[in-house]
Amino acid sequence: MPPDLGEDQGVDWESLQSAWGLRFPSDYVAFMARYGAGAINDSFSVLVPNAPDQAEDGGKASETRNAVELRDADSVPVVAWGVTVAADIICWKITHEDPEQWPVTVWRRQNSSPRWIEYERGMTGFLCGLFSVSSMSAR
Repeated sequence: MPPDLGEDQGVDWESLQSAWGLRFPSDYVAFMARYGAGAINDSFSVLVPNAPDQAEDGGKASETRNAVELRDADSVPVVAWGVTVAADIICWKITHEDPEQWPVTVWRRQNSSPRWIEYERGMTGFLCGLFSVSSMSAR
């Protein structure tokens, strides 16, 4: 994913974070400034950061709505930030006020049990594990 393809898409983070009612993890903000949204290895897409009331498909808002519909009603809230070509949805699980503490949780379309799997790492740690030869152990 060359940095010049989507480099700094001019995200108004203050407005976006106000619309969502939360701050986003610093590694996501830095990733978006460097690379922008888009595909990695034609198998994974980092989502366009848009406000929760925006309806277009393929952005953070629409995939978050999809993820919320797939969770139990009493579950901890999630916010989507990525998807795979297999239609998996990659989210942060909003477990703390501090976004640097949010684990990554993945809804796996092709697995029946468990559908949701959690990783005790942030976005960049998840991506590094996913695209390296090191193992990605879930919690």
